[in-house]
This record gives sequence, structure tokens and C-alpha cells, in this order.
Amino acid sequence: MSGGNSTVKYRQIAGILRERIRRGRYPVGKTIPSYPQLCAFFDVSEITIRKAVALLVSEGLLRMEPGRGKGFFVTAPKRPEHGDVALRKLAILSAGVTPSDDPPIQDGLTAAVESRETGVLLIPKLEGAARLEYLKHLVAGQGADGFLINGQIFHSDGEALDVTDWLDGAGIRYVLAFSAECGAADDFLARRHPGVYMNERNALGRALRRGLRRGCRRLLFLGSDDYAVRRSVTVARKTPEAEQFTIDLRIVNDLERKDFFHAFEQTVLGADSGTLFVVEGSNLPLAYFDAVLRAHHLEPGADCPVFFFEHYCGLDPVFLNRFSAVTRPYFDLGWRAGVMLEAMVRGASAGEVTELEAEFHDFGTI
Repeated sequence: MSGGNSTVKYRQIAGILRERIRRGRYPVGKTIPSYPQLCAFFDVSEITIRKAVALLVSEGLLRMEPGRGKGFFVTAPKRPEHGDVALRKLAILSAGVTPSDDPPIQDGLTAAVESRETGVLLIPKLEGAARLEYLKHLVAGQGADGFLINGQIFHSDGEALDVTDWLDGAGIRYVLAFSAECGAADDFLARRHPGVYMNERNALGRALRRGLRRGCRRLLFLGSDDYAVRRSVTVARKTPEAEQFTIDLRIVNDLERKDFFHAFEQTVLGADSGTLFVVEGSNLPLAYFDAVLRAHHLEPGADCPVFFFEHYCGLDPVFLNRFSAVTRPYFDLGWRAGVMLEAMVRGASAGEVTELEAEFHDFGTI
């Protein structure tokens, strides 16, 4: 990260550290790396590191504790004051295949909510009415005080509205975590279902404006997960800036995965100079895309305009300081949902829709 404006640098470094704290790379109660270690890693001066750390201290993410030795400790978010009231049981309906797929959301939720028992409920691959009935049976049988429901669990807009209508009619307390990529997002917002809405449009708009200034007029969404790539396209089509681009998709199929590198190589080297790549934000596509650039001595930004649109919580942090990215503050999402859910259980609130902005981390690769 040598060279460039130091003011931009310290904010970029703060953004990387902030993301690692949110993802648990630097756990609560532990110290972040020392000044010399951070200077060496980011290849910057100590004053730049000090400014980045000071910014995170001002945000309450880090603290210096007298008597505990040198270093800055990661701070746990302050839990809302709810007296001795605790949820007996909290259930999370996850969009992930395994309970570990959404850990920052779960960590944020459990940091905000005092619960004697918290469980993650996984949804099997059923179709149509069978899946809807399973969802109803699953929720009804849990006996939980409240539910956090990932809006991506729904197969269709109709299923989403059928389930939320049933939840409302059954008097079950729930908070939705949803975003523009959820098909029923507009309906959720219009109906004012209790929830936290992750707004990716503004962050994506910033990335696209960078591409327009560079002269790009084609968006090429590249990845291996058909569902994830098409979700990114769904959000893009809701962004005004996307109207100035031609939108294409390149999804590596099962046969091509046997030679993943070659499939990405053909796509990258065959693109014209006006193409802005939007790489699926998960580890496998990003690793292969990065490998193609390195193999051909290409630099992201200078030779190939690119950013990634994050989808998965388990993303390797190494990509967060190599590529510009639209990322989601998952921990904050879980935290806000937890605060809202506990207030609903206590009868202090009927629930509402709150908005949380996704973030655009600009590392000059567009």
C-alpha cells in the first residue's frame, strides 16, 4: 500500500481492521497486532497506523485498558439495558447450509441478546407447498420467544409473504434480515415487517460511478454459484447507475470447474477494455480470479477494472485489502436485529424496519 495519499491510506487500513474485527479475526477481549506488525503488513508509516487505530477507538471498536499491558483490545458492543429480562429461547432461521455459514450475523445477535438458549435452524431442500408447510411446522414446534429469519431462505416471493402472514396471524415474534437481493424486499418494506434492511444499492452505486468515470460501459458478473451471481445482478438492476451499462453474466458450469483456471483465464483475457468485472464474493472465484491476474502479471485496477460483491460471511480476509469491494456489515445486522427482537419480547416495541448501509471499500481496483 506504499505511495498515495496518507489520509486515504489510514481510512483504508481502518476499513480492513474494522472488517476483521466484525468477522472475529480479532476476537473481543484480545489485542490487535502491534504498531510495528501493522506497519510491516501494510507497508506504511507508524503515524498512518496510529491514525487508523485512533479512528477505530473513536468508533468504540478498540480500547486501551490501563494495567493490561501494551496494545489495543477489541471491544464488545455495549448490551442494551434490559434489566434481568432474558429470552428463554432464541431461534435463527439461517439461509446457510450449515450453522457456520453465517457466523458474524449469529455473533452479532447473541452479543445483543441475553438468551438462555440459542439455536440455528436449517431448512431442507423441499419444493413448493411441502417446504412452506415444513417452515410453519418448524417455527410452531420450537417454542421460542423470538426468531431471526434470513430473508434469503424463501424460495419465492409468494412463499415469503405466506410465511410472514402466518407468523403475524400466529402472534410469533420475529425479525427479518433482508436486502435488495431478496425477491420480496419491496413487499417487506411496504408492509413494514419488523426487520433490518441491508441496503446495498448506495454502495454499489459508488462502485459503478467509479467504473463510469474510468470509461467502462459493460458489467460482467463472474462466478461459479449461479444463485449468488444472479442475486448480484438483481441488486445491480435496481441501481440507477446500472442503466448506463450493458450487463452480462459468466457463470462457470460444472464441466468447466474441472479446469477452473482456464475458464477464468479465457473470460478475463477475452474481455474488452470497457469491461468492469464484478466477481462473486466467495473464496473460490476470488482465488482463481486473483491467480489469473498474477499468472499474467496483471494488476487489479491498473490493468483490469474489478471489484467483488460479497455474499458469504466466511470470506478470506486476504481479499479485503487486495480488491475494491461492496461488503455487508453482517455483525451489525445481527446486533440490530437482536436489539429489536429483545425489545419486542419485552413488550417495549412492536418492531419496525431499520436500514443498514452496505459499504464500498475503495482500494483503487476500478
